[in-house]
Amino acid sequence: MWTVVILGLLGTTYGQWTAYVSQREVRDLLSLEGEIWAATSGGLFVWDPEDSTLVPYSDFGRVQGPEVLSLARDDRGRFWLGTARDGLICWSPEEGVLDLYPVFAEDRVQALCVYGDSLFVGTAYNGVCLFSIGEGEVLECYRRLGKFSRGAEVRSLYMSGDTLFVGTEEGIAWASVSAPNLYDPESWSSASKSEEGYLIGPVSSITGGGEEIFLGSEWGVFGKVGDGWREELRGVRVYDVAVRGDTLAVATKDGIYLRTRDGEWTVEEVEGWVPRSLSFAGEGLWVYLSSGYAMVKDHMLYLLNRRLEVPVALGPPGDRFTDLVVDRRGVLWAATSVRDLSPGGLYRFDGESWSRYAWGDLYRDAVTCVEVDHEGFIWAGTWGRGMFRLKDDGTPDVKADSVVWITPENSPLSPTVGEDFCVVADLAADDMGRIWVANYMAHGSPIPTNTPIVVLYGFPPQRRRDLHRQGRGPGRGGLGPASSRGDGLVRNV
Repeated sequence: MWTVVILGLLGTTYGQWTAYVSQREVRDLLSLEGEIWAATSGGLFVWDPEDSTLVPYSDFGRVQGPEVLSLARDDRGRFWLGTARDGLICWSPEEGVLDLYPVFAEDRVQALCVYGDSLFVGTAYNGVCLFSIGEGEVLECYRRLGKFSRGAEVRSLYMSGDTLFVGTEEGIAWASVSAPNLYDPESWSSASKSEEGYLIGPVSSITGGGEEIFLGSEWGVFGKVGDGWREELRGVRVYDVAVRGDTLAVATKDGIYLRTRDGEWTVEEVEGWVPRSLSFAGEGLWVYLSSGYAMVKDHMLYLLNRRLEVPVALGPPGDRFTDLVVDRRGVLWAATSVRDLSPGGLYRFDGESWSRYAWGDLYRDAVTCVEVDHEGFIWAGTWGRGMFRLKDDGTPDVKADSVVWITPENSPLSPTVGEDFCVVADLAADDMGRIWVANYMAHGSPIPTNTPIVVLYGFPPQRRRDLHRQGRGPGRGGLGPASSRGDGLVRNV
């Protein structure tokens, strides 16, 4: 899978570039002085509940719209961003980018933990690394934690006193950072099972309150007891855990589990939404939610005790773009899918806000290409459901009468091997009102090519013109009829 970032050129001699990236998918939440900071798929944003403002940050100097996996702030107020492919970034809202550390660019920085002038960095492939904030360099890396495999993937970090807890794909490890030799696996304690004998599994989150330490894993919630771990909640896949006072909060696919002082669990559900990240701040528990099982998801922050919804709609709905076109009103349209691998629907950007046509169907949302005809209609091809035409009125509505589907049932398009599966790989519109369609893998087409070009005249499509003719000399403009039996590329004038 590859990602394309949309760039807009803003008129200087060599151009000043602006990145349009999605900040809707939150990877980590950090509560600071009542504000909620979010590490996202395209940088950071901060939500201030006091004045209801949401401010995005995507410009990090040489790095535009990084996928931020983890976030921490040091004692000097600087933020540290762990990214998926751009290493480690030191940044502040007032001064901007202070430094970039590409030493981790070949890894994924999945967890961060500040300890004095040191930063512990949890990685996907190299264990835990000790980074000196003052020197700006990696001092050492610990790849063997207790009895776990060398280089076990690190997913979470938490510091309690001088003890560092490390959540890995194999369980939980911990050690005193004052130990003389953390290279030595014997300096680390590790556990893959609870005291009751239950598997802990991959650890996604660790939190603590007072002397209590809790972890969330793919198999449940566990609390530290002496040198071992006790099961607190079993049989749920945990995305995040948070604690404040006597309340332990757990984000799972079934909702938000809450445990209070009496030890009883309750479940809070937000119908149609799945909680992914948690953070206590100000007056209550903030939850990052994504829409349940929809193919194309929506996202929001949610203040649980007040049922306050804050939609997260920063940037485009996603970061994958496969085709772009600008209509006569200056509206940008973007296709999203490589085959059927990234079905994001059809995006619309009017220069200020993004919106989307999406059906929640794998093949309707697998929009591969987009075109504008001479009358201003928008045409889009899909990987599986043919193509559709729409008239833009500024408010996307997939049920509007202006959205019309063109399939083998009502047009000259041909399906692939399955009768209800029709692939449109590309589109082009000419000044004569014709729509040229690359009907990929057309089965039963009279043209023996992999991708015949079908020309549609008018709308609704009245007849099919497959471009497969033997040339008999040059036509208008010196170009003769042509055909190709090899790769299906055909032009006819």
